[in-house]
Amino acid sequence: MRKSFFFLLTILPFFLISCFGEFFNDLNKMGNPEWNPSLGVPVASGSFSLAEYLDVVADSITISEQSDGVVVLSYSGPPVSSPFAEKMIAVPDQQFRAAIGLTNTEIGGLPVNLTLTKQANYSFTVDTQEADLLDSMVLKSGVLDMSITGTFPASGSVQLVFNPITLNGNTFAPSFSWTYDPANPQQNISSSVDLAGANIDFTNGGSTTNNFNFDLVLTINYEGQPISSGDSLIVNLQMSNPRFGKVFGKFAQRNFNTEPDTVFFSLLDSIMADTFYLANPQINLAFSNSFGLPVSASLAGITAVNTQGQTMPLSGTIINNPVTVNYPDINQVGQAVNTTISINKDNSNIDQLIAFLPVELRYQFTGNVLSADPQTEQFVLDTSQVTGNYEIVLPLSGRVMNFSSTQEFDFDGSTLEPLNETTLIVHATNGLPLTVSNELVFLDVTGQPLDTLFSGQSLLESGVLDENGFVVSPTESTVEVTLTAAQTERLQAAKKLVLLSTLNTGIDGSRVVNIRMDDRVQVSVFLQTKINL
Repeated sequence: MRKSFFFLLTILPFFLISCFGEFFNDLNKMGNPEWNPSLGVPVASGSFSLAEYLDVVADSITISEQSDGVVVLSYSGPPVSSPFAEKMIAVPDQQFRAAIGLTNTEIGGLPVNLTLTKQANYSFTVDTQEADLLDSMVLKSGVLDMSITGTFPASGSVQLVFNPITLNGNTFAPSFSWTYDPANPQQNISSSVDLAGANIDFTNGGSTTNNFNFDLVLTINYEGQPISSGDSLIVNLQMSNPRFGKVFGKFAQRNFNTEPDTVFFSLLDSIMADTFYLANPQINLAFSNSFGLPVSASLAGITAVNTQGQTMPLSGTIINNPVTVNYPDINQVGQAVNTTISINKDNSNIDQLIAFLPVELRYQFTGNVLSADPQTEQFVLDTSQVTGNYEIVLPLSGRVMNFSSTQEFDFDGSTLEPLNETTLIVHATNGLPLTVSNELVFLDVTGQPLDTLFSGQSLLESGVLDENGFVVSPTESTVEVTLTAAQTERLQAAKKLVLLSTLNTGIDGSRVVNIRMDDRVQVSVFLQTKINL
């Protein structure tokens, strides 16, 4: 990211240094000619716009343009997300116990009728977290353990009709039977069923919530042994690890935090300037919510950190006021609904934050899963969550004063041939709203300067600007620098070449300008030299 953005801002100096490289290569190629004419030779030429460098930066940032042609740099980082719903909303393990016995009247009729069938209904309140009101649930996993113990000295059977549970398309109604054994007259039956895929209705036919009920149908076959009113059949039910795929109802409020994260926002970490200001930076936040109930989201904080380790917090109404995130309705189960908000200079200090030249942005989101209107049916899936994607958008409208950069290159001056006098001529037609000056400093093996070229000269003059900061016509400029024979000889000891660049918007960095996609620069470098035969 850093190199690509830095490259865009220093595109002109880099081009010029390539021209100078061509110049010195041509000096080497000239060798030792046998005549002594005056030469004016074009050694490098090129024309470019920012659009032609899209491929260079495409891996790091996205470049686009506004309707007025202004270049826009944008960067999208990894999303931040709330926990999945199954981590926030859970149905605890459930335990239910029911007992059934016979009255004295029912017992008295057994020797005559030999068989007795008795039915009873048992209703329970389901345990929930946070006072949730459950309507129904589709389980992706869970086990129902059934334990039946009894003391009837008779054969018989029992059927458990779980009216709320639909499994494989049918009401779950298992039956169990036993045969009387005088040596072991008691009942002891256990069974388990996998509830994966089961649908459980907690409304008792639509009349309530958090209800679980079942019918118990007991059949006793008389075996001639005395039965008392103290004999009974006890049913213990254990629903273990119920994990929902979908759950419907009314849910209590829950809070969540995303993990704190850091964006290494190194777009600007190489900029050194007296003033750096972008007129309309913004951060677009796109929330995607698959909870079937309202969610509010807040920025717990965005803090910028610059290269000196100083910090600046994002502030403004966008921080103080939570954002209500849209949510899918009952007809959009399994879908996500999007909400987009923009952090800009009207609701925050984002322009000051970017002018702070951050290298890191530290941020965190907090949120609340809210209770909706009691008349509105809510739902969540196990995978429901709120995801936030962000995009940092930087239109190249602004001003820069004394943006400076230093680049060092290897340079082998020993290959230069001595010349009497050489003039380097740089002719530029600049359609960008930027003024660029450069110095070329040649260093020896110890890092000491040998000579400097173009000191204090503007190689590119800003294009002519209208009142809105757009270039309306290019500006032509010509700069010449002459190397004496003594300078050329001195440069033979050079091992490094340092390019010092200073860039201003407009003439002196005081104007807000706009860089458009088709603003172009054309640079030609010519060489004039005299060679003695």
